[in-house]
Amino acid sequence: MFKIMKAFKILLLLLAWCSVMDGYSQVEALHHNQLILPDKIGDKLLLKGDFHMHTAYSDGHVMPDYRAFEAINDGMNLIALTEHIDFELYPDELHNDYNKPYEMAKAYAQQAGYSSPKDSLIVVLGAEISPRVSPFHCNAVFLKDANAIPAEYMSETKKKFIMKQGELTGLIYKAFYEAKKQGAFIFYNHPGYKYWDYNKYGVDLFTDIHEDLLEKGLINGIEIVNSGKYFVEAHRIAIEKGLTVFANSDAHWGTLRTMGTTARCATLVLADNKSDDAIKQALFDKQTAAYWDNHLAGSKEILTKIFRAGIEIKSEKGKAADAELVVVTIVNNTSIPFVIGEIDLKYDLLFQPKNSVVLAANSETVLKIKTLLDKHEKIDIGLTILNALVAPGQPLKTNISVEGF
Repeated sequence: MFKIMKAFKILLLLLAWCSVMDGYSQVEALHHNQLILPDKIGDKLLLKGDFHMHTAYSDGHVMPDYRAFEAINDGMNLIALTEHIDFELYPDELHNDYNKPYEMAKAYAQQAGYSSPKDSLIVVLGAEISPRVSPFHCNAVFLKDANAIPAEYMSETKKKFIMKQGELTGLIYKAFYEAKKQGAFIFYNHPGYKYWDYNKYGVDLFTDIHEDLLEKGLINGIEIVNSGKYFVEAHRIAIEKGLTVFANSDAHWGTLRTMGTTARCATLVLADNKSDDAIKQALFDKQTAAYWDNHLAGSKEILTKIFRAGIEIKSEKGKAADAELVVVTIVNNTSIPFVIGEIDLKYDLLFQPKNSVVLAANSETVLKIKTLLDKHEKIDIGLTILNALVAPGQPLKTNISVEGF
């Protein structure tokens, strides 16, 4: 009788999965906006990644190949499957193997019909170490064997999350040491999540244990965007502690259900090539930026590179009744509408204020600059981009130059 019930549960799970896959394929033609950015910036590749996702092999509600399917549909370049090592939602239906989701997603990506193998979706092996005490949830990516990451701090993981009693820090550290032994990159997930005890830990979301992990090289990054939500405290911690920034979906259901009207959030990685080693090195070198809901966050250097690579500038001579004009056309080749809060320019614009310009996505914006009749100089235009943050509340300031006539 037990075997019959187990088989029936497995059948129901597979039928539900097939139904979801079929339903998703039916709405594929409606697929939400993809994030459009330059494929290359200088000699670096610009890759769109999601380093935090779950499947039915831990507490997600979709199968691993579905994660690859939707990532391809969303225009992503790479994903990491990061199952909780300390919780199983379907222990009777699915064998406890944390490498299996990676293998299934990778197999799907490799046969998904790309014109060349080098263009295929990159799938990364990861795991989430997720105790509900400090250091809380952290991801390890670029693992060699996710099954080797211990969860000795747990008492029960099958359909229940029950931690052992007493001091658990040493047991939790074992997971971090094993991940580091495997050469993984480890980052801190969604600081200030709902389980955070402000009475116990205070408002500083980086505890003494996080400081110790950082000092030991056991943590190197932090999610400043999770599930499309921006964590201002996490952004501040990233700057103060010198951590690599991430923006990840933390998807448990399908991304179509949670993405809204803009493109899927993404960790943007500037890498030498598409190999695991090159991408991992880019993470350690802090060559990332966060994208969510038509916003960017990251270092001034990287955001400036992304902005300038995404636009083209053309200029020509024009004339108005009372002035010579330099007509500047800014072509925004990205899907992000750049909101310009201020234009720093010593000349006036014709029929335009200097503080309310939007460089619309995939569009041209024209600025008509009124110059003096006898001037033939290079014109510098300073731009304050409100939806590109180099720090909390601090927008990117950059400049472009055009030739006068």
